[in-house]
Amino acid sequence: MQYRLSLSTLKRILSVKTALLILLVIIIFTLIVVIQRARRKETQPPGVNPTFGDIPAPKPSYVSQMKPPQSTELTPDEQINLSETATVFRRASTTLTDKQARDIARSFGISGEPLTSKTSVTFRENNRVLIVSFKKGSLSYFEPLQEYLKDFRQKALEDYALILLKQLYPGDPLWANPKVKTGFFTIIEMQDFKPTAPNKADLAIVDLYPTIEGLSIVGPFDPFGHTGMVSIQFNKRDGSLVLNGLPTGLNTAQVGTYPLKSLDAVQEEIKLGQVTLTATIPEGQTPKSVDWGQNLDPTKASFTSIELVYYYDPDPNAFLQPIYLFSGKTTLTDGRPANIFAILPAIDPQYLKP
Repeated sequence: MQYRLSLSTLKRILSVKTALLILLVIIIFTLIVVIQRARRKETQPPGVNPTFGDIPAPKPSYVSQMKPPQSTELTPDEQINLSETATVFRRASTTLTDKQARDIARSFGISGEPLTSKTSVTFRENNRVLIVSFKKGSLSYFEPLQEYLKDFRQKALEDYALILLKQLYPGDPLWANPKVKTGFFTIIEMQDFKPTAPNKADLAIVDLYPTIEGLSIVGPFDPFGHTGMVSIQFNKRDGSLVLNGLPTGLNTAQVGTYPLKSLDAVQEEIKLGQVTLTATIPEGQTPKSVDWGQNLDPTKASFTSIELVYYYDPDPNAFLQPIYLFSGKTTLTDGRPANIFAILPAIDPQYLKP
């Protein structure tokens, strides 16, 4: 007896086979993904929870004008203890509203009506001026320098800076335990000043950094951490105080904990010159006083210090994530000794988007 398959029967058989084949491919693919995730999970340190998946490496908007050194080496303190993990945060918008600007003004005791434009609002009262930028979320504040601060006693300057800070960010957890750096300078010209002793200084600059679990937040305008996210200038020469700051924000409802690069991996990247940015400052100068028009090309760099910090990317869609900040010594091509700085992403490369 001969059996003949009808065309419709043949189509049904082929469609069943095709469906089974597709199902088999899906099962195989799923197994591969599960196995890879299981292997990946086994290598994660305790507490790792990469909620975000792969994230982009930070790309500071600052563009270094210096050439990278011809070769680098890393010889950190033997007692250095790098963390195994760090938390990555989602950023909140840095824009400010008219109401927020008025709240900031009231915190400074300014209650008058402001002059408002599309991009900013300006308050003036009793020789004090507050300018708030809506889009950038940045602000500037000016007031006469109080008489007792003109002695330039460091503790008095820093205590007053912290008072202003509390007025700016009342109850903000990022500013609960800020880090403080103070420098003293002699003013040569309007934008030209050199480091000096407090008793000889015309200008004192107090830089303030928000912190997360003891780690400083740097940026967005200075990824090397030389300028704080709030910077206050006390100018004895013209009797003024100028504060420049940038409100910060986090969405702490969405966080992920990521593995960090090991010291061995960091050393290898340093030796290969795989840093994101470098900056060179001649001995006896600071980033605030250096003439960036000079020839500051470094020769071999010897990095002796590593610090883990958070970088506040100016991109409003960016994550707040940790970076490694390096510092050390070099010699410029003209023979002058100099300090050198570099940064590179701290997150384990397997969690960074290519």
